Amino acid sequence: LGCSIDLTADKKLFSCPCHTSNFELSGATQSGPSPRPMDTLATRVKDGWVEVDFRKFRQGTADKKESGA
Repeated sequence: LGCSIDLTADKKLFSCPCHTSNFELSGATQSGPSPRPMDTLATRVKDGWVEVDFRKFRQGTADKKESGA
């Protein structure tokens, strides 16, 4: 739903504190109202740096679609 999520203290789940959604380390939804798993982003390592192809996706939908698309 567009919230910031954190790794739990036991490092076994990602958790959204405001909507009580929980996600496995793979990003799969474990529980809560989230309509889809965590969104994946393309990454690569270049010259020792991790580069992330950041995208904004529509919130509250079951399908992963970019915002404005």
